[in-house]
Amino acid sequence: MAKSQVNNMKALNEVKPQILKYGYKKRGNSFWKIENAFYKLINFQTGSYGNYFFINVAIHPCDLPMLYTKRLEIVEKPKESQCVLRQRAEQISGKASAFVHNIGFIEDVTTMQALLTEIMPDIEAWMNCWGCYETILSSDFDEISKSFSVVPLIWKKQFFLLKSYCALIMGDYTRANDYFSAYQNENLDMDFSLVDNYMSNLIVSSLSGK
Repeated sequence: MAKSQVNNMKALNEVKPQILKYGYKKRGNSFWKIENAFYKLINFQTGSYGNYFFINVAIHPCDLPMLYTKRLEIVEKPKESQCVLRQRAEQISGKASAFVHNIGFIEDVTTMQALLTEIMPDIEAWMNCWGCYETILSSDFDEISKSFSVVPLIWKKQFFLLKSYCALIMGDYTRANDYFSAYQNENLDMDFSLVDNYMSNLIVSSLSGK
């Protein structure tokens, strides 16, 4: 392991109490928790060169299938890049602007501690806002799509899949079915059949169990 990576791991161990107090558990360069049936993740992305991190924040409804072609994948603890909604810390917290030269380049523990003290409440507020089925269902496409982890080509398909799943979990089967139909109508000449079948069976089984 490179010296810079060792220093980064040591730095994370020094500041982890500031994150653990919010109920997270540490795993490698990430901190995670499951709350209100949402998986929440704070990831410290090590830079390719030097002693620095980018702080990524991500959220994913538990058991929501990944929007992958030709396979069905439901990950219990997805990586940051797999979570349906992602943001950089500086996109969430205006307080990060005070650390404009440090949000991606952090040379000392004191700076990291000050940074986390300032931005963790805003990160938690973002998590609590978007870790809510009602918020997702009430959001419009422009409001939520820029946080999607998938490529822009399939943003609309991801939008309708996420809406359908959230409506289904909330027991709003009519809306779940309507959103699923809209999802299927986004025909991109890609094979999402395994995801399609999973969601279709989930909706049918939910309807039959009413």
